[in-house]
Amino acid sequence: MTGTGRLAQRWQQLPVPVRDAPLALLLAAASLIPAINSNGTQIGDLPTRPMDALGVAVVAAECLPLLLRRRLPAVCLALVFLGFAVDQVLGYHTVAGTALPVALLSTAAHLERHRHATAA
Repeated sequence: MTGTGRLAQRWQQLPVPVRDAPLALLLAAASLIPAINSNGTQIGDLPTRPMDALGVAVVAAECLPLLLRRRLPAVCLALVFLGFAVDQVLGYHTVAGTALPVALLSTAAHLERHRHATAA
């Protein structure tokens, strides 16, 4: 087996939340970079608020639930949605808002409940 194959195999053996962590951490880190932190989704015409301690908490509320996106997809979507709503209402407009479509697509892909009714 090649080095790349071994690395892929070791990656697959890691717990699911560990494999989901790089995406969540990347979004959180990008949201904290001053040059791009307010270039996220903006719904409505609220003025952009500068990043502060509450903004960091909002970013964490949007990004950290992505660790649950494959194990508890509905919980992940609900938590990310709440974080996104707070982000928009308070006017942070961070890049972490990208977590919402990721959570939505992950929920669609990984939620098992009621899937049989949709297929029928």
